[in-house]
Amino acid sequence: PILDALWSDPVMSKGAQSNARRQIGLTFGPDFTEQFMEINHLRLLIRGHEGADYRQLKSGMGEGHDMTGGFSLDHKFSRGVLVTVFSAPGFPLIGSRKKTEEKFTDKVTSTALPLYSQGAFATIPATVNRICFTQFHLSPHPEGVSYL
Repeated sequence: PILDALWSDPVMSKGAQSNARRQIGLTFGPDFTEQFMEINHLRLLIRGHEGADYRQLKSGMGEGHDMTGGFSLDHKFSRGVLVTVFSAPGFPLIGSRKKTEEKFTDKVTSTALPLYSQGAFATIPATVNRICFTQFHLSPHPEGVSYL
């Protein structure tokens, strides 16, 4: 089902299994990604719904996959790559949180999480055979105008 695909997350271990942390979707390893991309003749797969704070609480991704710069090259192999991009720096994702000056506190796990200040977006120029990432910093939300 589409919900399984939307709420699934990469891990470094092989195979696919139930995503216990989200309680929906799957976790999937590099072997799963490579097989999916080969079957569908893909060289690049971009996903974009996993923030740095969620990634920090997830074990097993290894060094260099922490999302603090707004993106991560998650699964790399000879014929392709899986990329995760997160474009909403400072967005609280996990449970209800209490914001302090520099951190969010996840009330579910009582873990203090840094308030990350970088997001990113990806572009693929037509004349260049590569993906380009643009990183940006958190900025204050503009004052809203009520129309009611």
